[in-house]
Amino acid sequence: MQEQMEYRLTLDCLPKQIKLRLNEYCNIIRPNVGEIQRVRASGRCTFCDRSKDCKATKVCTNCARLICRDHIIETCPDCFEAS
Repeated sequence: MQEQMEYRLTLDCLPKQIKLRLNEYCNIIRPNVGEIQRVRASGRCTFCDRSKDCKATKVCTNCARLICRDHIIETCPDCFEAS
């Protein structure tokens, strides 16, 4: 849950009142403005052919490129930490 709250603090469209509550609840410090924001907008998958026109809402945690369900690699937390 901590990770989700940190993500929500990076959103500019989040109301100020909610940001204040998140800060009070778990003492999260908002990241610097210069950092890349991970905005979850919908659009075409980066890895699919344009002709396929596959819409995506998930983004890469490293580069923020849109990824559809066909190209997402799912791993459990234990395996992710091991790699």
